[in-house]
Amino acid sequence: MLSLQQPQTFVNLLCGVHDYVWIGLTDAVTEGIWKWVDGTPLTTAYWRSGQPDGGEDCSYFYSWSSDRRM
Repeated sequence: MLSLQQPQTFVNLLCGVHDYVWIGLTDAVTEGIWKWVDGTPLTTAYWRSGQPDGGEDCSYFYSWSSDRRM
């Protein structure tokens, strides 16, 4: 569970090494009920638009870059 800036910064660094990093959040027990691996329910979510779409059991950070300028 990420509740401090320091661990979140560590995960961001991992995303620089790997394309994605599992953050310990899952709905494998009950579809649509997201919990951390310690059983704590998810209270605040910052899902990408349209996510989760019902086909996942794990939540992860995904890192990508684009050459396109915004």
